[in-house]
Amino acid sequence: MPSKAFEEGDNFDTLRFVFAATVAIFHFVVLTDAPSLAFLQGTLSLGADISVSGFFVLSGYLVLGSFQRSKSVLSYAGKRIRRLYPAYAAIIILCTFAALLISAPARHDIGAVAKYLGANLVFLNFLAPTLPGVFEDNRLQAVNGALWTLKIEVAFYFLLPLIAIAAAKLRSGKWVFFAALYLAAEIWRLTFREAGGSFGMLAHQLPGQMSYFVTGMALWEARKSFKALNWAAIVALVLVIASYLLPIFEWLRPAALGMLVIAIAGAPRAPLSFGKYGDLSYGLYIVHFPIIQAVSASSAELPIAAQAAIAGVLTLIAAALLWRFVERPMLHPGSHYKKRALAGA
Repeated sequence: MPSKAFEEGDNFDTLRFVFAATVAIFHFVVLTDAPSLAFLQGTLSLGADISVSGFFVLSGYLVLGSFQRSKSVLSYAGKRIRRLYPAYAAIIILCTFAALLISAPARHDIGAVAKYLGANLVFLNFLAPTLPGVFEDNRLQAVNGALWTLKIEVAFYFLLPLIAIAAAKLRSGKWVFFAALYLAAEIWRLTFREAGGSFGMLAHQLPGQMSYFVTGMALWEARKSFKALNWAAIVALVLVIASYLLPIFEWLRPAALGMLVIAIAGAPRAPLSFGKYGDLSYGLYIVHFPIIQAVSASSAELPIAAQAAIAGVLTLIAAALLWRFVERPMLHPGSHYKKRALAGA
């Protein structure tokens, strides 16, 4: 039997924080375009790719558990909305109001501002990624380029009940069902990636990313059967490395990375536990991009280390405030974060 930590322990919180921080650091290097940090871009790009994929694995694992604990599909949907949307909407609205305050072009083009607000509030940020007069002199002009993964996450939330119900009806046949979904997703991803051009973008969307979600779901279903988790983690690590070095192993990457992520999440609790401070990872992920953009636009004359310090501190403060005043109050009463807070009180 897996330990309690394996199902909802602090290692999940720590992993999510590490993933979010890795993406944020990568975006800092890209957005500031500092020559002194250029040597890090390749490594951090790989780290960000692994981090985003790891997020998808964790979503498949934990959200399936949430669905199975829910009394109904409506209850499940309510928990997903509470967890994801209030903080997301808050960031979109805050960025919109900030643009109206500081940008004369934004105030003179309310139509473009309304398009940004409307498109982003329904996760269609690719339709309106910019605001008039905002970050126009930056290397990239997108207000919050990290949000592209959220539409994938939301689409998965819609699909998960259908997949979970079908898997439950299939009983032992669910493993064939999961394998079929995995292979179909990998065929989609690899085919469109090889096609390149505008088709290459489709490789990064659903169903191309479904193999990571399905891996997480399958690992949740198999969680009580894990016996030699340490050995599984070693094998998974070798396969993850091989998938990046040898193209023939690439289609195994979601399964290998998923096993490695869940093995780390279920390992004995890490000495540095982020869970007791709440879950800052989601806030960190959705606030870091506009903060880095603002620091880059307003403090370009400062040394890059000073810019990094300012962006890092502001991001952590913003994530903590978002957690305390938006995310945590909106969580479902059964959330383990709320239970932990009540126990502490």
